[in-house]
Amino acid sequence: MTTDLSAGGVSLSTTKFLPQDTRVLLLLSLPDLSSPMRIISRVAWLRPDPVGESYNYGLQFTVIASSDQDALAGYVERGVVRPVIYS
Repeated sequence: MTTDLSAGGVSLSTTKFLPQDTRVLLLLSLPDLSSPMRIISRVAWLRPDPVGESYNYGLQFTVIASSDQDALAGYVERGVVRPVIYS
């Protein structure tokens, strides 16, 4: 589940443990896009959930197509930040 999205990265929560600096391929779907964006990111930070059932992550985008970067920045700027992420 995503909790925050910017043009440079995303925060999300999952039950899967990923060590810091792990590379992650994200498939990010936004409204009006015909296919998901393929974004390579890295785990910039992680925090165990206080309940202990999941982990909260900050993923920094490291490789993203310039057209996807522009589209993402436009969505964030307009406040449209309900993406679907598959990793």
